[in-house]
Amino acid sequence: MNWTESEHLLNTLVMNSSDLIVVLNANAELLYANPAAERILGFTSPDEVESNVFHLIHPDDRELASEAFVRHITEPGVHPPAVYRVQTASGEWRFLEVIATNCLKDEAVNGIVINARDITESENLFRALRTFGQANQALIHAVDEPSLLRNICRTVVDAGGYLLAWVGYVDGAEVRPIEWAGNAEFLNGLSVSLDVGEEREGPVVRAIRTGTPQVVEDLARSIPEVAHRDLAAQHGFQDACVLPLQVAGTVIGTLSIYSSVPGAFGPSQVKLLGELGEALAYGIGRVRDAASLKSSEASFRTLAGAAPVGILEISAEGLVHYANPKIAEISQRHVDSFMEKGWIRAIHPDDVLALAAFVDSPRRRVERKLVSTSFRICRPDGEERHVRTLAAPKSDEVGAGYVVIVEDITEELATQEALAHQAYYDQLTGLPNRALFLDRLDQELVRCRRDGTSIAVLFMDLDRFKIVNDTLGHDIGDAVLVDVASRLSRVVRSGETAARFSGDEFMFIIRDVGHIDDAVAAARRLLSELEEPILQQAQELIITASIGIVIPTGSQDAAEILRDADTAMYEAKEAGRNRFALFDQALHHRSVARFTLERELRQAVQRDEFEV
Repeated sequence: MNWTESEHLLNTLVMNSSDLIVVLNANAELLYANPAAERILGFTSPDEVESNVFHLIHPDDRELASEAFVRHITEPGVHPPAVYRVQTASGEWRFLEVIATNCLKDEAVNGIVINARDITESENLFRALRTFGQANQALIHAVDEPSLLRNICRTVVDAGGYLLAWVGYVDGAEVRPIEWAGNAEFLNGLSVSLDVGEEREGPVVRAIRTGTPQVVEDLARSIPEVAHRDLAAQHGFQDACVLPLQVAGTVIGTLSIYSSVPGAFGPSQVKLLGELGEALAYGIGRVRDAASLKSSEASFRTLAGAAPVGILEISAEGLVHYANPKIAEISQRHVDSFMEKGWIRAIHPDDVLALAAFVDSPRRRVERKLVSTSFRICRPDGEERHVRTLAAPKSDEVGAGYVVIVEDITEELATQEALAHQAYYDQLTGLPNRALFLDRLDQELVRCRRDGTSIAVLFMDLDRFKIVNDTLGHDIGDAVLVDVASRLSRVVRSGETAARFSGDEFMFIIRDVGHIDDAVAAARRLLSELEEPILQQAQELIITASIGIVIPTGSQDAAEILRDADTAMYEAKEAGRNRFALFDQALHHRSVARFTLERELRQAVQRDEFEV
């Protein structure tokens, strides 16, 4: 794959990435955003984002993001992931997992590269999962119906972070609120009539009639009554989920949950909350008939057991109380081995201390936010697997445990590494390609100016290689290039670079050149490696090459160095091939004069200026 194709591949990956990729300057002002910005945030142009991007971050997350950005601009390299709430163009908040890379010294970027993944659905799923888990505890410890309903509503609001939860029971021809928690002003004077036609019925009536969960998006527009519509907008209600409560085959009422986050009730969340509604209905029946509630806990375990990702329940002290079968599949260890502190044995030894410091951070314990990190686990056979975790606190109380989702990302990382290798290495020979060579050349020039050292750049072109392709075919030509690359690599010392520039052209960076003789010696070694014939299809092929040598001055940039090396290489070809030539200013002047003469002769022919 040549440079143009690699550049096209990378551009295609960025433009079609499902993740948000943006570039910020040192003032956090937006310089570039890929098309995912429109899909995730609704912004079609960087110009739509005024001043810096911090005004888009949720006020509760802004200080943390600001502190992190200071580290991003002062510390080079890739920074650990963080999760922030970011406001879209439409005003809704999305949860983004952000990874920042400092590329301020990269002239091609000159900014902070932000890769962000929209994890709103995962966060909403965590919220529903956390609600379900804690609600099970309320169900298990219920002693009477009023306290059961009250504790369930409180759990939905406190553990799930929802704005309002209320239980209404059917009372004749209407539904009356029985217990609630959260912004209860919305319920003042509320009476839901069951005597309405289907075309006018709201979600509560529809849930009772159909016996199925009902989701309402954008409450400010969906509520028929103007007064309640205005109240919904006033309290920040966005979406609602209404769950039917069916006891002994009859729907006796509903559990209604309201959220400030648009899209909070997706299919996965509704499934979990639907399980909660069923468990609550069963709990009501148990209180009424003193039946056991143990099946509710079994329902939770069944749901977690069927999850496509690993799920752990961990206490604030780091003790695992539950691990689902998927975590056993990822780690190739029995789930029992994860219990209590056993999970630590599965962590790669080199990652244990860093992970422990991340988990035990006092600030993280106090903030009680969704957190994400990555590390390696070791299977019993020694195989390493890379995993990404998302941990959600069970409640906002300090000391509460976490529900942790564990995702195997080994194949995902391998794909990313393969793409990176394709971008910087020649696919045929395995040598660095043009892009990586130019990057290393820039680094070497900076080092030389800083340390007062010198390098040599060698430009090699195989002599008459086109004849090999034309007579023996490109497959043989490729095999010859692989053999040549292998030989040339043996000559290059540690820290130096041999690259395939394009076609049959190779470039070399020779370090610590104290005298021009050092560069000449390197060129002789390269030509010497090609003296032995190459055997292909029972034929001995003699491959020679011409080399141009440049000793860069302190003022030259990469483009000027390549130009001069190319000029010297063609001088070697004109002198008879299978040799090297040193670049000097006289050679440059001859090259310019030749170019000027050729240009003037062409113009003279076009203008009919020749006379015989």
